[in-house]
Order: sequence, then structure tokens, then C-alpha cells
Amino acid sequence: MGRNGVKVIIRTRPTASFATHQLQINPDDNTITVYSGAAAIAVASGGNSPSKTDGGPSNRKDCWQFKFHQVLHNAGQDRVYEAIARDIVHGSVVDGVNGTILAYGQTGAGKSFTMIGDTRNYQHRGIAPRAIAQLFEEVENRIELQYTVRVSYMEIYNDRIYDLLEGQSDRNTGGGGNGELVVVEDARGTAQWLNIN
Repeated sequence: MGRNGVKVIIRTRPTASFATHQLQINPDDNTITVYSGAAAIAVASGGNSPSKTDGGPSNRKDCWQFKFHQVLHNAGQDRVYEAIARDIVHGSVVDGVNGTILAYGQTGAGKSFTMIGDTRNYQHRGIAPRAIAQLFEEVENRIELQYTVRVSYMEIYNDRIYDLLEGQSDRNTGGGGNGELVVVEDARGTAQWLNIN
């Protein structure tokens, strides 16, 4: 990843079964195909996947294919880290370039598990603890340089931004405090977070 801009990597939740007649996940070519209507029926009945068209007589599509930089299906935490974060830490952050990893999805999709992991099982630690460990390993190996390390860890929830390094906060209490951040613009129009750790 390094300095190559934004990449979209999809991690699907590990599952033994899902509606394969409506959703086809293909990690080999980094695509996810969604079927509806006649296309879903054809796939469910064992037929071939219909071709992706611009719509039939009613101008309705029943098959959409989405391509991503990478699709991680039933991938473990180690593989997720290697695919998403290792190059950001090694190729950017230790060279003084900011790096961002953004987890996006609906409630229960697995964002916290991907980012934090299972704190009771070292093998299941997430991206954040692995990145911090890798960062300090890289710093320790570069003894000819002096480093200052700063980390921010925030969550956007219900249109509010929370500093996750501030400690646990009650997300149901409004009006600032409890780790809630305020975004302001400076004179140049750059957005900044006030009082972020």
C-alpha cells in the first residue's frame, strides 16, 4: 500500500453459509457479485451465473459486479493485517508519512474485531495492536534515527466523533466530554480535532 493512495479492501465476515444464490464472493479476482430477480433464481437452481447486462426490456438490472483492490473472504487476523496494514506501517509511517486505516460497516459487521481483535487471545489480536507492535519493532531497528510516535484512534458513531484512547465513554450521553471530539477548521480551511490524544 504505502504511498499509493486510497485502496478499498473488503473483509467478509467468516461464515460457513450465506445466500450464495444472491451473493457471490470471489477472492481470486477480487469481486463480489450481487444477484436479484431472475438472476438469483437462475443461480439458485444450479444454472450458470447470468451475464452482467445493462438491463432487460424493463431496463432493470438483476446482476451487479463490484471489483475491489482485494477481497478477504474467511481470512484470519494475520492475513488481514498483512493485506491491509503492514505496508502502511513499514512503507509510510516509519518514514514520517501519515497512515490511515478506516474500518467501515454497519453495526455487528466486525469492525471492532478487525481493528482491536480478541484481547483474550494473542493470535486474534487486530490491526491496531499489530500495527503498534510493528511500529516499535521498526523504530528499534532504525537506531540511527530518532522518532516521536503519535497515535490517534477515533470512532464516528451516530454523527459524533469519539477519542478511543480517552477511555470508555457512554455513547448515549450527548454534549461533549467523555472522549467526544469537536472538529474545527483553522484559518487555512484544514479540519482539526480539538483535544485528541
